[in-house]
Amino acid sequence: MLQYEWHVKYEKSFQALSGAAARICLLSPTVSSPSTPASHPAAAANAAAAAANAAAAANAAAAPPAAAAAAASSSPVCDTPCLETEWSGSKVQQQQQKQQQQQQQQQLQQQLLKLHKQQQQQQQQQQQQEPVSPLKAAIKQFIPYELSVSILLLLLLLQLLLLLLLLLLLLLLRLLLSLQHPAAASAAAAARICI
Repeated sequence: MLQYEWHVKYEKSFQALSGAAARICLLSPTVSSPSTPASHPAAAANAAAAAANAAAAANAAAAPPAAAAAAASSSPVCDTPCLETEWSGSKVQQQQQKQQQQQQQQQLQQQLLKLHKQQQQQQQQQQQQEPVSPLKAAIKQFIPYELSVSILLLLLLLQLLLLLLLLLLLLLLRLLLSLQHPAAASAAAAARICI
């Protein structure tokens, strides 16, 4: 509607200016008075220049409204009810999407908080159920789990080696005792024979 009104208004002004230019050309002495044939080209040139000036003035007058109409058409303001409803509908959809995203983020944050609280409660329950000695607590704090397991295995191996050494010592003692008994028996027999 705005474009149509601007077009009608400035078309009328253009027609008025062109009519005035035509009248000026008709009233000029170069055209009305009889003259020599050499004066007709000058009159035609004057008429053409006046018409060109009138057209340029009309274009200059119509240029700012046309720019304003183009800016108005490019602006986000809707000219018809259909465009207004579409624009408002897209705005409502964007707002709904933003609200859904915010709700999802809030739900995720709540779930993470619940999991964190559950982990803390489980840790507290374990600490209450299993009383830990200060030595074990220090070991757990300064020694990692894998290293502590390897140390325990080494201790078990050392204990097994000590047991094997004790068994070997016992076997050696038995051998020594068994070797001493036959020597004592032979010495007693030799003493009896001498008597």
